Amino acid sequence: MINFNNTTAHQVDESLFNQISESTKNILGFKGAIELTIVDDAAIRELNKKYAQNDYSTDVLSWAYQETSNLFEHELIGEVYISIETAMKQADEKNHPLEYELQYLFAHGLLHVLGYDHQDEGQQAEMDQLTDRIIQGISA
Repeated sequence: MINFNNTTAHQVDESLFNQISESTKNILGFKGAIELTIVDDAAIRELNKKYAQNDYSTDVLSWAYQETSNLFEHELIGEVYISIETAMKQADEKNHPLEYELQYLFAHGLLHVLGYDHQDEGQQAEMDQLTDRIIQGISA
């Protein structure tokens, strides 16, 4: 379950994120709800500065609230924030659709909420592999 908020003037299709959430649940078996907010670069910069002491905008930020075991489907497990402006720039740079970039960023943020990280090459490889599996799971 996703509690979706779009604080920007850009139209964003919420179903893109529902597909990622369902695919992640199928692969990793988690329960719980995610708060997803689409913001602009200024808003994500403020969040990054306030909570991570980084004074720059970024593509995605996430926070976990609680462990995901023994939860009900409606219990909030964390938040994911995605900058639409940065996602648009990255999609253009990588020459793929904005929808793909948004799904990729949400999958990445969701994995952080679920306890995955990329502090070393092994963790990075695991997160990349899981993100790819989640996105591929949409069309399966």
